[in-house]
Amino acid sequence: MGIEEALNGDERRGIRGIGEIVDQLVEKAEGRMWPAGLDPVSRFYVVNFLGQTEVPYDRLHRRLRHNVHITLEDLERRQLVKETKGKVKVLTERQREGYLLAIHAAEEPEQASLELGLPEVTELTYIDKVHLLAVLDQQGVMTGGLREAFSQDATFRDLVTRIAQYLDPSARGYKEAQDLAGQVTGQGTLGL
Repeated sequence: MGIEEALNGDERRGIRGIGEIVDQLVEKAEGRMWPAGLDPVSRFYVVNFLGQTEVPYDRLHRRLRHNVHITLEDLERRQLVKETKGKVKVLTERQREGYLLAIHAAEEPEQASLELGLPEVTELTYIDKVHLLAVLDQQGVMTGGLREAFSQDATFRDLVTRIAQYLDPSARGYKEAQDLAGQVTGQGTLGL
């Protein structure tokens, strides 16, 4: 076996490359630090995209190959990422705004009867809830009731707290994560 084949593997011959093996080990190890009750999409997001602006397509493809719950199409349909030129761009909360507001509206019984152009997906994941609160806060909408409702879920509280602890201070969304974690836990902005 040559070096190239050892690094990248050979799918036709069923040979896994070193990169794929390392990716699986990293994903498994990082996956343990997140709440056990996360839905598959939110778990995949925090392990692979949190704090990132883009990821190489090849790395994402290797991680998706062995994931029975999620495809790149699922991630694009949920407007978490957009594939362009060999890279996968991780969309910001602001870029997902229309999608998040439509899903949230679909979950509200009084608004569900309105004829809105709703996406196929009609349920917020945990990461969607985090992003929705960020979008509403950016718009200046009072989110106390919604934040309180989401915070009744221990998995949501744990996720928000862990995101605030995980993100590097220079990462996109760090301050917002700190603020949200402080609001959800009732401790103000976390000074981590």
